[in-house]
Amino acid sequence: YVRGSYSPKQIREKILDVNSPFRTKIIQYLESSHQAQFMKGSLNDVLQNNHSLTLSPGFKNPLIVLPTCPPPTCSKDHVNLNKLCNASEAWWEHFNSTVDFILGQLQIHECRNNKWKKCKARFPRKIFAFTTVGDDGHIDMKQLESNLNMITAVLTYCMRCNTDVTSLKSGTAIAATIHYVSEYVVKPSLKTYVIFDAIRSVF
Repeated sequence: YVRGSYSPKQIREKILDVNSPFRTKIIQYLESSHQAQFMKGSLNDVLQNNHSLTLSPGFKNPLIVLPTCPPPTCSKDHVNLNKLCNASEAWWEHFNSTVDFILGQLQIHECRNNKWKKCKARFPRKIFAFTTVGDDGHIDMKQLESNLNMITAVLTYCMRCNTDVTSLKSGTAIAATIHYVSEYVVKPSLKTYVIFDAIRSVF
């Protein structure tokens, strides 16, 4: 292990200790790095806001435009407190609205219209009002939307596509992720004759 870092056994012991500052900080870190909730309101609120945005004059679909850079950081020690602070607040409002729009368009899982009436991605997920730690040290992350997977807001804002952010908190999770990525990378593409046959069937 990296010199000075905790071993997995020490990490588990500190996470199980309810009075440990390490436990508090690791939960704060995990909650700040990824989430399963919208920036502003519930799913219904987001869908209504998205609908209103699409009807507003001059609407530009966030999925097909580049992200807007944030303004200079407000230092709070300048004379004119209005211009820079207002610009920063306006950008964060834009950021939150944009992230919610993207999530509402791309991240909601509604894939149970099959003969099994089940989602292979295990949706809907169990709701957790706050992050909890089990007796065995397992961490259940805060999950306020059952049909939304974990995301990182900054990543969603920058990439503007469907993302799935996972915290690799165990060897099992790491092994499963490596297996998934490896299978995805080496997945064979369609044969040429299959592509031409699909084109012929359309036209």
